[in-house]
Amino acid sequence: MTADITIIGGGPGGYVSALRAAQKGAETVIIEKDKLGGTCLNVGCIPTKSLLASTGIANEIKKWNGQGINVGKIEFEIDKLMKRKNRIVNKLVGGVNSLLSKNKNIRFIKGKGELVDKNKVQVVKKDENKEVIESENIILATGSKPIEIPSFPFSHDLIMDNKDALEINQIPENILIVGGGVIGVEFANIYNNLGCQVTIVEKMNRLIPTEETEVGDYLKEAFEKQGINILLNSEVNDWNELDNQLEVSYTHENENKILTVDKVMIAVGRSPLLEEINLDKIGIEYDRSSIRVNNRMETNIDGIYAVGDLNGNYQLAHVAFQEGITAVDNALSDDKEIDYNNVPRCVYTDPEIAAVGLTEKEATQKYGDKIKIGQFPYNFNGKALSGKDEGFVKTIVETEYNQLVGMLIVGSHATELIGQGTIAMALESTVETIDDIIFPHPTLSEMIKESTLNSLDMALHI
Repeated sequence: MTADITIIGGGPGGYVSALRAAQKGAETVIIEKDKLGGTCLNVGCIPTKSLLASTGIANEIKKWNGQGINVGKIEFEIDKLMKRKNRIVNKLVGGVNSLLSKNKNIRFIKGKGELVDKNKVQVVKKDENKEVIESENIILATGSKPIEIPSFPFSHDLIMDNKDALEINQIPENILIVGGGVIGVEFANIYNNLGCQVTIVEKMNRLIPTEETEVGDYLKEAFEKQGINILLNSEVNDWNELDNQLEVSYTHENENKILTVDKVMIAVGRSPLLEEINLDKIGIEYDRSSIRVNNRMETNIDGIYAVGDLNGNYQLAHVAFQEGITAVDNALSDDKEIDYNNVPRCVYTDPEIAAVGLTEKEATQKYGDKIKIGQFPYNFNGKALSGKDEGFVKTIVETEYNQLVGMLIVGSHATELIGQGTIAMALESTVETIDDIIFPHPTLSEMIKESTLNSLDMALHI
């Protein structure tokens, strides 16, 4: 068969590519060997948010205890929490299936896709039958997999990856999470909410090491108040199984120690799924961490594009969405480049963390001393005080035009609020522009205006 565009992979980058192509009238084939929705929908973004919401109720209730509300013991029924999570995932996966199936320009093929040449893709189906699609353009969107530590191979029981950690049928008494990045801290929050004793081992000197130093410091303090044990500057070395538990040896600040736990979860990142698609056969340039693309999502082979976790830019579903759109538009003769300057970065812990644009360190590297920093604390905001919310908003402004170039929010609803900062930055808003905007009162969003104005000592409520 023939197609205008063939897509290998049905995750966020892949299925959005298919929908965009069909909107533009292109005959489209999308190939997926597992479930549509990819990691994000099936074993990542969506199921973790379901469990964070379900289990986070416990922390919310504790926060209000003694504030005119008396609460008894909180108990979780893990089977019902998992059933709720699965219902949400199945509903959304079904929604993606419906979106694709009702579009006459899209054909979905279940199977493993591999490149034959620059214009041909072969699908190996479950029954071993094969089908070849000839296509003017090909989009690679095969996603990523959890990185495995050689000395801690996944047993999918005692040593878990993120998928295993989402499918437990019994709450362990204690768990060791290796890695204090985004995945690690979100799962730490979930398991701690469930009443599990959580220890995080992180090789670097702070949690979320890709963000501002103050983010890691703030989250560490918040987690420790919640009873989570944080071991920074630490590495796991080896393990022994002992009475269905794991005796883990680790190094903490150059001292060798041992911790006995029921479960270990490895959360040290993800690597792109580059195998089995025959990149070498047609000469696509890549290394072990990514396929090389330009800002049009083009590989070095004309007519072949790579989006999502494959290309080494951002392992974020919302970036994969936009990369898929960019790839399709260019494949169909548009001239579009993706702008990575205003990518929102979100962590759904308690407290939430969200950022967009430059960090203070990056802004200093770019602008030197021609920047101003504004901050506004949650506890100076009426809505935050009413909700017993804590945190802060930080804004970075370059001083030549007083343009907003970075924003960080730590606290309740940060991941929703950052959308306002993203829009402001995309529109190249200045402090003066934001000063002219009327924000609703009382709301958390007022803190964005106050923090921005504070960068020029113009805030009114601090």
